[in-house]
Parts: sequence; C-alpha cells; structure tokens
Amino acid sequence: MTVVFDLSKQNVERRWKLPEDRKPLTRKEYAELFLKQDGNCPNCGQRIEVKGGQEVEIIDEHITPLWLGGSNELHNRELWCKPCTRPKTSAESTLRGKSNRIRDEHIGARESKTPMKCGRKSKLKKTFYHGVVDRETGEPIR
Repeated sequence: MTVVFDLSKQNVERRWKLPEDRKPLTRKEYAELFLKQDGNCPNCGQRIEVKGGQEVEIIDEHITPLWLGGSNELHNRELWCKPCTRPKTSAESTLRGKSNRIRDEHIGARESKTPMKCGRKSKLKKTFYHGVVDRETGEPIR
C-alpha cells in the first residue's frame, strides 16, 4: 500500500498497490551482492560461504519487504545465511498478518470482529444454549 499526502491542497489521496512477486536473482546480481557485502552476512557478520566447516544455505532477503511496498531492485536486497532469516521472518509474519486482516476488513473481504450489540434495548438477545435469539419470538438467529 502506498499512501500519498498532498498537503498543499488539504486533501489526502490513497493509492492501493499490490505487492510485486518475488523475482529470483540472476547469477550476475548474486555475484554483485556477494562482492558488495564482502562475502559476509549483514546480520551476524560471519562469512556466508562456510560456517563451522559446513556449507551454508544463502537466502536473498528484501530489506523493505515486498508486502510493505519494497521492490525487487538490487539496492533493496541482501544475502543472508538461513539461520539469520528465521527470526526476521517470524517477526514479520505477525505484522504481515495484522496488516492483511486490517486491509481485508477495510475492503469488505472479511467481517469485523466487533461484537454484536445485544443490549437490553436491542431486538436480539444472547443466551447460553441457543446463541443469539430474537427477543420477541425467542427463535435462534444463526
């Protein structure tokens, strides 16, 4: 989502933009990132070729995630070792899930989780056994 504010006209314009699909790196881009990072993981600082005598799986990470409006450009990507990506991915998943829920509620794709109003002046009543019932007829609503 990209939000553009135009303060000169005192109005707010919103533009919704779908995130790009993840594009794999070419061999040239991979080599360029490796040389730019001097062969080190930007998170832990260790060599990403070999750790403890074993080969390490290398994953290209987006600095600004695609779902937050990041791009697939080379300046927005880094090569990380796989053990360093797990905490980053799990921390982002909570935020991504919340933003998706808010977006879906806003566009009407999902119902809001606000409780149904069943006060004394309401036509509806919550009961223990039948759930929500009509106060006048006593028939279950769902």
